[in-house]
Amino acid sequence: MKITALSLLFVVLLSSNAHAHLRFGGLLGYRANSATVDNTAVTTQASTTGYNAGGLFWWGFLDTVGLRTGLIYSTKDFDSSISAPGVTGTFKTKVTYLDIPVNVQVDFPFGLYVFGGLKYGLKSTSSVEANVTGTTISSDLASSNTVFNAGAGYNFLDLEIVRLGLEAEYELGNSNIGASSTVTKTKGLGVNIVASVGF
Repeated sequence: MKITALSLLFVVLLSSNAHAHLRFGGLLGYRANSATVDNTAVTTQASTTGYNAGGLFWWGFLDTVGLRTGLIYSTKDFDSSISAPGVTGTFKTKVTYLDIPVNVQVDFPFGLYVFGGLKYGLKSTSSVEANVTGTTISSDLASSNTVFNAGAGYNFLDLEIVRLGLEAEYELGNSNIGASSTVTKTKGLGVNIVASVGF
């Protein structure tokens, strides 16, 4: 009886709105990356470019409000310059993550929408190319990265079942990705093409 009741409740939740509750899709986009390093010796943070690619899933628990999640492969490289007594040089940090967004998305009329929340990233690959004199730069990075994210988009094709849109997204790091006591947090600004199919 308990299993039957739970099954009925699940069906009711999925069918409570006339609009498509579930959407599956993907995104592909360009991103500009940088980082903040809590170290007075680090004099310059240069932006680099990268990309996002992955799958998304939406569950609309209200007509215009829903959960947005998925799995996104993301490059978040950044370059830095260091200058201190006896220590000078540059280093390039290359790192990729498998990001899992946990976002709320709100849809508006005319195909407009906003979204925001957190992304939890599992490190996929990382390396540090150092050209520094006077010290050793560790190539170790933390195994995960958490960021706040927020964005807005426009579906220029919105057939309810099929949607195709363009969105902009900003990320601000919430965790230290460095393996040392020096706090390093990623930042990023991306533009994505998003396509989805609803049920």
